[in-house]
Amino acid sequence: MFNLSEMSSRVLAAASSFAISAVLFAYAIVPAEQGVVFAGMMA
Repeated sequence: MFNLSEMSSRVLAAASSFAISAVLFAYAIVPAEQGVVFAGMMA
């Protein structure tokens, strides 16, 4: 039972770190895409 809980906690930690990196990636990419679209509309 201890191994199962340890494995699930590791999976949870990996999932949370993946979610955090995905959110940071989205925060980095979305403004850049909006800037490209805005520059394309201005041109």
